[in-house]
Amino acid sequence: MLDNLEKDLLEKVAGIKDKPQGAYNIRLNSKAVDRASSKNITITKKEDKDGIDIRIAPGTKKEVCYIPVIMDKSGVNELVYNDFFIGDDCDVTIVAGCGIHNCGNADSEHDGIHAFYIGKNSKVKYLEKHYGSEVNLDGENSHSNIISRAVAQEKSKQIFIAKIYGNNKCHGHSECDAIIMDDATISAIPEIKANHPESNLIHEAA
Repeated sequence: MLDNLEKDLLEKVAGIKDKPQGAYNIRLNSKAVDRASSKNITITKKEDKDGIDIRIAPGTKKEVCYIPVIMDKSGVNELVYNDFFIGDDCDVTIVAGCGIHNCGNADSEHDGIHAFYIGKNSKVKYLEKHYGSEVNLDGENSHSNIISRAVAQEKSKQIFIAKIYGNNKCHGHSECDAIIMDDATISAIPEIKANHPESNLIHEAA
């Protein structure tokens, strides 16, 4: 069962308040806590490495598959491999992404490598959202370094929002570096707020 914080992260990442209808895989702190397949979409755990296989039957139309990741513990690091096998004549949406709430002093990180095998005449809309609770630098001499690296191709759209609040003597840095190609668009929206005379906050984007 998910607690209130985990449900809040799930809603922010995948836009769902309760268990979604259809196929989904919910991952919490490096473990799959809930999974369901539908008539046309099958999700199975990989046998040889960490990750899942998503198989979508030919002719599947107007269905959504959710694969959100939630991390609310400090010091959790993982790498997963997710493969998507989409049959012919499909029109589906895949909603992915991760929500991280880290109140500890160790790094938490989720990395995913996705491979898509798309059949003839199929359309796939892929949405991915990453949500990290805003950074509040409350402790004296606390520091934070937020770095985003992105590549946008074809007609993809990316928005990077970083919030750092300096509430004590601290140092905060936000950086967004992106490469844009084709008809893609990228927006970087930093928000830094100094609430202490010795808070040193910097943001940059390229």
